[in-house]
Amino acid sequence: MYSIDAAFHPIQAHRRMRLHSRTIGWASLAVMIPAASTYAAFAKVLTGVFSPLSMLFLSESMLLIFAILSFGLLPLLHSLFRLKRSLLPQLLLLGTLNGALAPLLLFIGLQHTTAINTELFGRTETIFIMLLGANVLHQRIDRPHIVGGAVILLGILTATLEGFSNGITLHSGDVFILLSALTFSIGGTVVRKSLLRVDPALLIIARSGMALCVFFLVSPFIAHPFIDEVRLFPLTLLPALIGFGFIARFVAVFTCYQAIERLPVHTYALMATTTVAGSIFFSHLYLGEPLHWYHGVGTLCIILGAGLVHMKGLYASEQHFRTHIHAQHQQRV
Repeated sequence: MYSIDAAFHPIQAHRRMRLHSRTIGWASLAVMIPAASTYAAFAKVLTGVFSPLSMLFLSESMLLIFAILSFGLLPLLHSLFRLKRSLLPQLLLLGTLNGALAPLLLFIGLQHTTAINTELFGRTETIFIMLLGANVLHQRIDRPHIVGGAVILLGILTATLEGFSNGITLHSGDVFILLSALTFSIGGTVVRKSLLRVDPALLIIARSGMALCVFFLVSPFIAHPFIDEVRLFPLTLLPALIGFGFIARFVAVFTCYQAIERLPVHTYALMATTTVAGSIFFSHLYLGEPLHWYHGVGTLCIILGAGLVHMKGLYASEQHFRTHIHAQHQQRV
C-alpha cells in the first residue's frame, strides 16, 4: 500500500508557495508604507542644503543604482538592445517628464512649502490621471471615479484651507507641487498609451538616465555649486541624507516591488494610499510642522477618495497597473 507525502504533493506545494509569496507581499507592504512616508520630510531637510538640480541628481542616481543591483546590468542592456526603435521617442519623453521635469518641480516646490503640503497637493495626481485618461485615452469615467476624485479634492481643500476657516493661503511652492503632479500624470499617460509592453526595468532606466543626462547637460550653463554643496554639507544632516537615500528611496522602492508583484493590485493600491497619513505624521514628528484637526479630516478624505477610485480601477488590467507603478515610481511611492 502506497502513502502520499503531502509535503511533496504538487497542489499542496503550489498552495504553500502562494501562501509564502502572499506573506512576503504583506510584510513588504508593511515596511513600504512607513519607509515611503519619510520621503517628503527627509527631502525637505535636504532642500535646505542642496539645490533642486542637486536633489535630482542624488535622488535619481540612487534609483539607478537600485535598478542595476536589482535587475542586473547585462539583462538591462539586453532589454535595451531589444527595444523597438519606434518606441524610443516615447521612452525618452517619459524619461524627460518623470525623470527630470516632474522631480525638479517637486524639489523646487519643497523649498517653498511644507512637507505636509507637498504630500497633500501631490495627491492631485490621481485626479489628473483620471482627467487625462478620459480626454487623451478616451477611457470611461464612472460614478465611483467622479465621487472618489471629488472626495480627494475635498480632502486637499479641507487641509490646505484650514478647515475652510480661512481664505486661500497657498505657499508659493504649492503651485510647483501641483505642476509636478500634473507632469507625473502626463508621463503615466504616455506609459498607458504607448509603453505598456515595455520591460518595466527599462522604464526605470529611462527615468533615471534622462535625469542624470539633464543634470550633466545643464550644470555647465548655470551657477550650480554641487561640489561646494557636498563640501559644505553639515554632518548634522547626515542622518537625513542616509534616511533619504536608504529608507525613502532604496527600502521604499524595493519593498514596493515586492508587494506589488505578490499582492492583488487593488489591495496594494488601497493600502498604499495610507502613506499620506504616515507622511503627514512623520513630518510633524521629524520637522515639527504643525498638525491640526483639518489635516486629519483631509487625510481621511484623500484615503477614502483614493479607495473609491482604485476600487473601480483606473487601468485595463492588473499588468497595466503594475507597469504604471514601475514607470512612475513617484517620489511618494
